[in-house]
Amino acid sequence: EDVDVYNVKNEPDGAGRVIGILRVGQQVELVGSCQRESWCQVAGRNVPGGNGWVWGHLQFGQAPSPAGRMATVVGEDVDVYNVKNEPDGAGRVIGILRVGQQVELVGRCERESWCQVAGGNVPGGSGWVWGHLQF
Repeated sequence: EDVDVYNVKNEPDGAGRVIGILRVGQQVELVGSCQRESWCQVAGRNVPGGNGWVWGHLQFGQAPSPAGRMATVVGEDVDVYNVKNEPDGAGRVIGILRVGQQVELVGRCERESWCQVAGGNVPGGSGWVWGHLQF
């Protein structure tokens, strides 16, 4: 499930403040050592502010090589959102990808579903699109 990102470990005194959220499928870098079901420091472009702390909900392993994680926009231009625009419709359009542009897939992506994309062609460097990707 999605997980809150804190500015510091939120225990034992509860002084941590939520600075954002990591969505299912987003990849992060681990800072230092990390054990399952414990506080882990994470970093990277998916982490709000570039660095934070999360409790559990991480699957450990190496990221797949970028070569196998590219997609091309097909069919028609597609809006790029700051977050998935469902189920609550809270997403905001931050730009557009044109047919033929290539993007990097972040995490798992299924056809005709919400996919997180990144790269130089993506407005702001990272966002979410619905369908229109060939991979």
